[in-house]
Amino acid sequence: MEHAGPVPTIYGYYYVRDDQAATPDAPGGELINDEADEGSFSVAADTDSAQVQVTVRTLQAAPERASGDWDRTAETELVSSSGQVYVCEWGAGPVDDLPNLAASGPGAYMIRVHSRKRSDTEEHLIEVWPS
Repeated sequence: MEHAGPVPTIYGYYYVRDDQAATPDAPGGELINDEADEGSFSVAADTDSAQVQVTVRTLQAAPERASGDWDRTAETELVSSSGQVYVCEWGAGPVDDLPNLAASGPGAYMIRVHSRKRSDTEEHLIEVWPS
């Protein structure tokens, strides 16, 4: 299943979080910073304070690498205890246009984030599948 929508960034970041996990601490400089908690991580944008167009794909198995001209790609594993995982605006709650990423309920998920910036537009592709 695929959904897309704008995600506001604060200081160039947004985050992905299980409903029962802590909000990640201050983000690092990598595309994905998952040092704070196994149920959450921050995602870095190449812009300071604007919006990123995010496409989310929830899958049943690991996909091949996304085709396209992506500048950065990173992967992490996230453990969802609640079965509710969302893309969230920094300092706020879930982004309304994007679905629950834990399509198979509670458990472990691999999450791959792709990033590219062209002119004034930044795009992220988030692929999620059970691990």
